[in-house]
Amino acid sequence: MEDRAGVAVLGLVRVQQLKYNGYIDWREQGMRQCYWCDLPEAKYFGLGGAVASLVMILLILPVVSFNMKLKRQLRELTQYEFAPVVYNPANYHY
Repeated sequence: MEDRAGVAVLGLVRVQQLKYNGYIDWREQGMRQCYWCDLPEAKYFGLGGAVASLVMILLILPVVSFNMKLKRQLRELTQYEFAPVVYNPANYHY
């Protein structure tokens, strides 16, 4: 559900930017003008989104590595017990 919310927010931001740049103009049909585009901080909005995305990626890396470690431990504890015994041909005397 969080992915859909993030996509929806990004979609709304893109629509606001298109409205501000004049590509979308629905004021004649009753739509409001972009409410944050005229703020002085509006030029930093794209850079802030890029920095936030990078921070999120960097914060998720330890979680992914810990998840991989847990999966490996679970696989070692469950599958290796039932794995076939590997026979060493050097132990056979023909």
